[in-house]
Amino acid sequence: MIGLLALVGAAHATDILFVDATPATLDDFSVAGVFYGMVISAAEDDDLSFDDADAIRKWAGADADACWDVEACPANLWGRTDARLAVVLSVEGTDTGLEVGVRLHGADEAAPFKVIRERVAPGQEGAFARTVAKAAKDSLSLLPMRKPVPGPVLVIEDEFVPGDPPPRDPLPRDPLPDVDRGDPVTDTRPVDPTPPPDRTPDRTPDRTGGADPDDRAVTARLSAEEERRRMGIPAGAYRRYEASGLSRADWLRKARVRAGHGFLELSGGYALGDVDRGYGVRLRIEEQGDGAFQTIGSSTWEGPGAGGAPSFGFALGYAPAWFLDTSVSVAVVYGAKHLNTGWECLDACDPASSEYMHDPVRAVQAVIEPRLRIYPVPTGVVKPYALLAFSVMLHDGFQVPDPEFVDYPDSPAGASLGPTAGLGLAFDPISRLSLFLEVPGTLLLTPARVEGDRDVTLQPGSLESDGYLIRVVGGIGVRL
Repeated sequence: MIGLLALVGAAHATDILFVDATPATLDDFSVAGVFYGMVISAAEDDDLSFDDADAIRKWAGADADACWDVEACPANLWGRTDARLAVVLSVEGTDTGLEVGVRLHGADEAAPFKVIRERVAPGQEGAFARTVAKAAKDSLSLLPMRKPVPGPVLVIEDEFVPGDPPPRDPLPRDPLPDVDRGDPVTDTRPVDPTPPPDRTPDRTPDRTGGADPDDRAVTARLSAEEERRRMGIPAGAYRRYEASGLSRADWLRKARVRAGHGFLELSGGYALGDVDRGYGVRLRIEEQGDGAFQTIGSSTWEGPGAGGAPSFGFALGYAPAWFLDTSVSVAVVYGAKHLNTGWECLDACDPASSEYMHDPVRAVQAVIEPRLRIYPVPTGVVKPYALLAFSVMLHDGFQVPDPEFVDYPDSPAGASLGPTAGLGLAFDPISRLSLFLEVPGTLLLTPARVEGDRDVTLQPGSLESDGYLIRVVGGIGVRL
């Protein structure tokens, strides 16, 4: 027979809880962390007995996160600690320094007994951190000691095993202590010389899914790492998410994280460089009799020309990670086409030659680009980025009008190729909407096409070329 077994676990013992500083906005996480570290250093210099944010999380989990903004904090901590004082901080960065709020809470009190609000000038952060630590030390001397907070009580009922001798009358013993009243736990009952059976909990998972606590901790860490990867954010941003107290969806929306979203963009701008195309052709002909002529030689030039033109486009893409956008962009550049023609007849022809410059006409070149955008920051409304792409510029051909006795060759459609790089700035005013401004530059590697016969003395006209295309582009994007 096994008697009543009571196991009483002690609560976490310390004097002061220095709860992690709550940033006023997402942009204040870094300054809040730096100032909180100064306060902890000052508390260590004063030899205070305290738990910092990391120690509190070990026994309170996330219950102390964003404590300044949570009405239930630090009241939700007192049942698990013997601390008499909680120091709750709020930090906001401004153009003139820091706006710091300090609340001092006595144990088991709903409201703080002291509140400090201070504007801390640059360079004075360390001095004010020492002031906070001193205020905690002075306040601690005024607070009464607390009774020990009992841990959980585990009761195992008596167990009767068949074949055991009948129970003996118990010997006189003192009554069990009143645990709720705080009496010390001492049992004066006689000890059965027969050792009790081993009741050490089995550390292997049971059929219902139970697991060792250490295994559950590893699983929790793996789950956090998996969640971070699914959110597509770095470790620092994930810690800010954990400290925010927000749901995953709300935090991602508030932090303007782009990872994990497809997007559609519409853009417009102006292009400078090789936005035009030109084609020049010269023929040498000879009369064959009866008014017929035969072409005996040709010389042609076809290639890009420098200028300026409007440009419009759209892009479809996906952001696989916080630092990367992938997309395919299609844009059109409204340039011009320039055509010049001519012929010569050197044997008994009058006139012996003719050249004609046609009026330029509007034309469109299509720019197709697989692109990468690389972002140095994962969160925030404003995100600078670098742009890398490979551009293919498609252009149509030239259909040359022919006079009665000359048959000019046409020029086929083609493409110009080249790498693209640039810089840009993205603005995310709301979670699903983006504005952007970027300047991509393309180095065009496809040269002009020149063909000719030495029998032709006239040279076709050509255009001046820059060898590049620069676009200034602005647009709007919607994340899907």
